[in-house]
Amino acid sequence: HHSPPVGAMQRSLLRLRTVAGHVSEPGGVDVELEKVGRTVSIGSVRHTARAPKVAALVPRGYMLDCGRGRSTLELWQWMMRKDALGQDCFLIGPPGPQRRRLALGWCELLGREVEYLALSRDT
Repeated sequence: HHSPPVGAMQRSLLRLRTVAGHVSEPGGVDVELEKVGRTVSIGSVRHTARAPKVAALVPRGYMLDCGRGRSTLELWQWMMRKDALGQDCFLIGPPGPQRRRLALGWCELLGREVEYLALSRDT
């Protein structure tokens, strides 16, 4: 197992590792997205985004691509909880771009920097 350089770890980039499960509000309350300044709320989960060090690394245009359906908001809410605990996330699903779009939409929502590295059997 090869560790990333220390500089990459210090840039608080999105890491996706822990198996995901959906979370909803107690009692079936609707989960809604609200963004005021740097504070993002999804249901009862609130997160204050910090300014990115390199704004060019923050994805653009993915939030609208993901839509604002309940399942997307529930997943982003779960990811916000994991982030608040300092835990990683691992998104599992069928082949296709949906997991990447959800992760990039979440990073856009919170102003998080992203570096994308595509791996194949040839790398």
